[in-house]
Amino acid sequence: MDGMVNGLAVNLVSELARQFPRVKAEIDIVSPDSAVKGVLNGDFEFAVAANVSPDDNLVFHWTQEFPLGCIAAPDHPIAGMTSVSLKEFISHPVVFQSSAFAIRKLLEARHEWIFESAENSVVVNSVQLMKLLAVSGQYVAVTSELDAGPELKSGKLKFIPINDKDIFKQTMSLISNAQKPVSVIGQKIIRMAVQNLRTLT
Repeated sequence: MDGMVNGLAVNLVSELARQFPRVKAEIDIVSPDSAVKGVLNGDFEFAVAANVSPDDNLVFHWTQEFPLGCIAAPDHPIAGMTSVSLKEFISHPVVFQSSAFAIRKLLEARHEWIFESAENSVVVNSVQLMKLLAVSGQYVAVTSELDAGPELKSGKLKFIPINDKDIFKQTMSLISNAQKPVSVIGQKIIRMAVQNLRTLT
């Protein structure tokens, strides 16, 4: 997923090169739906995807829930708050993810009013661009701590929990095809990926 390009993907490629220099890896950045379909079709040996529905044809090697929050630059007024409501959030210039992303779809299902009520907003189809706009200090955004992990650890962004009672949590999972046994090297890489995911959270 796009949000993990500068976190999990970079770490995993670097560790692969160090531990398994003869392995040829191919990484695709796709939507969660495409990731699940790719695993089921045998196109991908494994995938990390958001909000994967239970399926007997999938093996879940790692799953964790992540509450949504607001990300903002350290000097942004919201950054000093212990929590923020969606109403307070949209009173600032906002960068929203496009409907190509799971978070946008879930927000539309429960909180569609924020997209209509936000007076100053921009919509992007890249989590990386969303994070860069938040780092600039001009915008705030809604995402999970996993998506913004590297920026939060480096101090470029702050994560402020959203205190609306009906805010949902996003679930992230690492999955493989239950009908196609993972290769020995694939199992080692999955364990490596899980370790990396745990360090990002």
